[in-house]
Amino acid sequence: MTLLQQFVLFVSSILFATSELIIDVQPNVISAEITAQLVINCSITNNQVQELDVIRSLTLSRYNETLKEFFDLITLEAKTLNLSQLVQLHHAQISFGNMYISLTLHNPTLFDAKVYRCKVEGDKTNAANSSLVAKKEVEYRTNMTALIEEIRCLRIFEKNDQCTLEKKDLTASQQRTKLHFVGSSKVIKELIESLTLTCSLQDLDRNSTVQLMYILHESNGVIATINKDQPVVTTKQDSNFNTAKGELSDTKSKASFIEISWSYIKSSESGKYFCGAYVMGPDGRSERLNEMLAIIVSNPTFDDLIKVIQKLLRQVDKEKENILENKQNIYHIQEDINSKQQTIISIKDGLDTNRQNINTIKDDLETSRQNIKSITDEFNATKQSIASYDDESNALRQMVNNVQSDLSICKESIQSFSNDLDTNKQSIASHNDEFNTFGHIVNSLKDDLRTNKQSLQSITDKVNTNKQNINQLNENLESNKQKIQSITDEVNTNKDNINQLKENLELNKQKIQSITDKVNTNKDNINQLRENLKSNKQKIQNMTDEVTTNKDNINQLKENLKSNKQNIQNITKGVNTNRQNIINLNKDVKTSQQSFSKLEATLETQLTNLSTALTQTWEKIMKGPPTSCREINSFQERVTVTLTSGLKVMCDTKTDGGGWIIFQRRINGKVDFYRGWKEYRDGFGDYNIGEFYLGNENIFNLTSTGQYDLRIDLEFNNKKYFAQYENFKILSESEKYKLQIGKYSGYAGDELSYHNSNFFTTFDRDNDVGSDVNCAEESSGAWWYNHCHHSNLNGQWGRTSHKGMNWAYFTGLSNSVTFTEMKIKEREKNYFH
Repeated sequence: MTLLQQFVLFVSSILFATSELIIDVQPNVISAEITAQLVINCSITNNQVQELDVIRSLTLSRYNETLKEFFDLITLEAKTLNLSQLVQLHHAQISFGNMYISLTLHNPTLFDAKVYRCKVEGDKTNAANSSLVAKKEVEYRTNMTALIEEIRCLRIFEKNDQCTLEKKDLTASQQRTKLHFVGSSKVIKELIESLTLTCSLQDLDRNSTVQLMYILHESNGVIATINKDQPVVTTKQDSNFNTAKGELSDTKSKASFIEISWSYIKSSESGKYFCGAYVMGPDGRSERLNEMLAIIVSNPTFDDLIKVIQKLLRQVDKEKENILENKQNIYHIQEDINSKQQTIISIKDGLDTNRQNINTIKDDLETSRQNIKSITDEFNATKQSIASYDDESNALRQMVNNVQSDLSICKESIQSFSNDLDTNKQSIASHNDEFNTFGHIVNSLKDDLRTNKQSLQSITDKVNTNKQNINQLNENLESNKQKIQSITDEVNTNKDNINQLKENLELNKQKIQSITDKVNTNKDNINQLRENLKSNKQKIQNMTDEVTTNKDNINQLKENLKSNKQNIQNITKGVNTNRQNIINLNKDVKTSQQSFSKLEATLETQLTNLSTALTQTWEKIMKGPPTSCREINSFQERVTVTLTSGLKVMCDTKTDGGGWIIFQRRINGKVDFYRGWKEYRDGFGDYNIGEFYLGNENIFNLTSTGQYDLRIDLEFNNKKYFAQYENFKILSESEKYKLQIGKYSGYAGDELSYHNSNFFTTFDRDNDVGSDVNCAEESSGAWWYNHCHHSNLNGQWGRTSHKGMNWAYFTGLSNSVTFTEMKIKEREKNYFH
């Protein structure tokens, strides 16, 4: 299997994953002679089902309880649409079409309450004769015997008195209770006038309750019923039948009722209508009440038709006036909303300013906190420094005291040394005196020696004596010299000690001076810290005052914020009120439009024989230029309209709900798309031929007014693909028609996102990303080229190269798609988003 085949199978599995086989029954609970008809629908969505590639047949079967198997009722051949009825069905109606069968059983019975099966047979890719089934069961209930008997009675007898109780048979409760059965009119013009039948029951006893109410026709059977267990149920599915409503009340003050209405009446709906009610009394007995109303349906005259036309035209005019008034109201409300939105924007701006102020204050507070924290840290560090300085000062004081003590001891030692020195000095002075005395004595002896030379002997003796004395003196002198030397040595030693003490004293003085300097420095630091502390205290006080002021401002802002919130709530309430008004007005407009549509449909149904001129006049009255393709409803898939802006566009009314504006379409290659900037700006082509380009300026004008989705439908090798992108728009010509797209979905492959945010390029205006080549010339097209392209839907028709209409995901760059349609649809606007 080739990659292309694998890809096709993958895409097919994605494409048909949501397709399914459906069987539907209405109603799924039936009762004999009450249920007018049973409808069984068997269908396949999207003409495919799960993994079946080929569908051969569709069969509707019914289960047989006795044989325990399904018996086929109807078979539809898919290829030829040939229908085969395999079982004879009485009072049945069969309809069929492309992949669906519908079986309607009139007046179903217990026999019809079975399990019904829908079966599709076909082939898979890898297996033949495959089938899938879906089943639904129809139940049967017999809990309304009295009502069935009454219906039988009414069908057998035509007169009302043969089916109602005699006066003497009525209980006291029934005699006190009145069943009111009225119609909007007793004589109705066929196909023209509407009819409403209302049956009500009031003035019940306190302990009595209504169990069941119904309205039935003498020949058509039950039309509507309501009981305690379920709301109103109707068997009517005709297009002219409007509504059936009702309520069973448990209170005496509020009436129980059932009401049915038709937009117009057919002749088959003429005759007797019966309203019945079953009331449960205090004693537990169930009693029946019954009323009859005869409705006559007459044929309308031509004058009646003319009156209806005039009435409808007046209603149309009134509806138009209502629509115009509603549009004006919506316009005024939108203006009010815009004004309030501006007020909200202003309040939001004020809130943003307040938020900015609050953020600024918060930043200032944070800065203040940081400063306070820094000052606190510095203060703590200062405290620690002061404590450290105190410890150091105490240590220095202790050292000073120790030094002073040492100095005192030194002073005492010096004083002792001084005293010893004085004593030694006195001793030396005494010895000096003695020495001087001896000198005088020697001098005297010398003098005597000189004078007494003559008496040598005597002198010799005296000399000897003196020698001895001198020797003795010398000895004494030597001894004194030694003492003096000893004293001198001691004095020198004392001098050294004194010098050492002086040096120690000087060193201690220096230490004391250093300690004193440190103490003074610490005192200065402490004083400076005290000054800083005072300054910081002042700053903290200022910041505290500022914080207090900021708190006051914040409180004021909070008050303002509360006030603004209240204002916003009030405005929001006003906006919600306006929104509700718009919703109500939209409902009124929709109701008016629905009524208008019904009137139009009714008019077309009732007046088919009127002249063509009157119909054309009516269409002219109804017709008005649309504002977008969303307003176009048509049986044709493609219609060309002129919008209120004057722009002529082609609309796709069927794809994905319709409402698409087609801005690029190529189906046969009859229009040349290799054109220049001006033609792509203004648009070209022919709606009649079916090939055109709406023009970039028109696309810009459309997509600049709201949010648009882009859908691209493609065909290649007889297979269809699509790609869809949210938030599509192109910018203005001054911005080179720049492409902007959002999220991708689909199964064609995302080949346009490569071109997102690129400018539009033609052969005469090169705006692509590549600088070496003009991609429009290279690709023979015009596109939002990047480095040329992954998609080139404006390329040459049928070209088997990169110059063709490429979508690379499945064509590559060597083949062209055979169909391309690019279209946009505006998203629903939400004014309260």
